[in-house]
Amino acid sequence: MPLVEDVCSRIVSEDELSHLLEYLLDFACDEKILKLYKRVCRRYLYVYPGCIKFYIEAYREMWEDENK
Repeated sequence: MPLVEDVCSRIVSEDELSHLLEYLLDFACDEKILKLYKRVCRRYLYVYPGCIKFYIEAYREMWEDENK
């Protein structure tokens, strides 16, 4: 949670954002982590749209089929 708070409180580089999203993605099957993941994606959607699109698709590929 502190990492997400920090990243959402300022503008980070795309590399730093990718690193955090990569970490959160591994645990996004957990509802609490998924909420944090979505929060970060919403915060940066218009700052780094290509990066966010990539991680939304990565989430879908990794976890959507498993949740059905």
